[in-house]
Amino acid sequence: MKNAKKIMTVLLSCAIAVLSTACTGSQSGSESSQSEGSQSDASQEESSRQSAAADKPMLEKISEKSYDFGTAFTNGYALVAEGWKVGYINTKGEYFPAYDLTSCTQKVKQAVNNIVADGKVFVSEEGYFPYYDVKSNKWGYNNIVTGEVIVEPKYEHCGPFASGCAVGIVDGKFEVIDNKGNVIATPAKVFDGYYQKDRLLVSMNSRKDDLGFSNMSIAGYVGALLDNKGNAIMENQFCIQESGEYNANGFEIAHAPRLYQGDDNTMPSPYPNLAVNEQPGIYDLNGNFLHNQGTATSDSSEGITAMVLPNEHMSTDGNGPLIAYIRVGETEPFTDFLYTSSALFSEGRCWVRKEGNSLFGLIDNTGKEVMPPSVGNANEFKKGYALAMFPVEGQEGYIRIVDRDGKFVTEENVHVQNYVPNAQLMAIKHSDTDCSITDMEGNEIMRGDYVLRYDAEEGDNIVGIMHDENGNSKYSYYRYKAK
Repeated sequence: MKNAKKIMTVLLSCAIAVLSTACTGSQSGSESSQSEGSQSDASQEESSRQSAAADKPMLEKISEKSYDFGTAFTNGYALVAEGWKVGYINTKGEYFPAYDLTSCTQKVKQAVNNIVADGKVFVSEEGYFPYYDVKSNKWGYNNIVTGEVIVEPKYEHCGPFASGCAVGIVDGKFEVIDNKGNVIATPAKVFDGYYQKDRLLVSMNSRKDDLGFSNMSIAGYVGALLDNKGNAIMENQFCIQESGEYNANGFEIAHAPRLYQGDDNTMPSPYPNLAVNEQPGIYDLNGNFLHNQGTATSDSSEGITAMVLPNEHMSTDGNGPLIAYIRVGETEPFTDFLYTSSALFSEGRCWVRKEGNSLFGLIDNTGKEVMPPSVGNANEFKKGYALAMFPVEGQEGYIRIVDRDGKFVTEENVHVQNYVPNAQLMAIKHSDTDCSITDMEGNEIMRGDYVLRYDAEEGDNIVGIMHDENGNSKYSYYRYKAK
């Protein structure tokens, strides 16, 4: 009976509901219409929110994994380390183990760590990387995709593959190999340890000479350039000045000439081998003489180089000869002798310091002043912008971003921690533990205890960010999506 009563009660309730609906049909229809309208409005608002979110710049992790150490991406891979386990990740965040130093002695750990942290251990275009064998304590080369051993571990020191070649040191002797592991040259000394501009700076006979240039006498090696077939170019025609400093890969860094800056197809040769009566100047990388004016030879950048004539143009404040700028191959400078210090041209601009001024200004590649003396120091321009130190009297100053028109992009007293040109992002430092990562329009993407550490590889959009994780510094990789 109780169940029968319940059924009757339900039926009665349903009947009342039906009657109620019938009596208030027009009102209910209106309310229903309002409800549908409300749902439609909510849907539109949600769609608008999603659209607005899509319009905002974003940084998304390529992997949830963070690492104790990491490097920038090169050829689609970044070296990472977790504890003493070293490997590489690709742009999808996939991990490829390389070697595990956990069981090695502290001496070995420290030695390899120095190379990993400061050296050149990137993956080459072929997918080859320097591989450390913990059993033999030697370096070799592996293929990161197939795991194939390209060169058995035998080197005390080695550089990365570049231009299809690599350099290793076996029992103190240098050998240059191609990408099949074949030895193509055995120079007496290799500088820098890897190919730059498709050339390797070497001495084939290791003979030291007293080198003369004007009234200077320095010690160095009779030099040559190696191409990626092992052929010597300009052999014995110029001299390499020693620096006495070695990079993390174990190779001496050449003081002069330098291959790591300036135009891609040129090399300054300030110290000719007097025995063969070569002249100082700028050469192309096949050994052809291009230019010399004045009494000094510096790098050319964007076809422009510095010129000095100390017998005619000296500064009055004791800062040495004054500098003018001249185009490679021409005989007359396109600026006057005005500058006591300068940088290389980049994107048609050059930072210069005039005689009698402690600050740097900006000129274009016609010599026209773009920005008056305003900054204490500055970097070269990349993708339209440069970092510049803005001086503050009695204080350290702070870094701002300048565009090619000489205009400050960031406001006064806003300290820029870093600028990464390929990704077109900057980091604004609020305090030691508070940083905003923004696009170049100032739109904030992330804020917290971050350091914008590595730029994206050319043509890619993955940046490396260092951050705090439970009191420890960690490295993570983010794919940047512009609005």
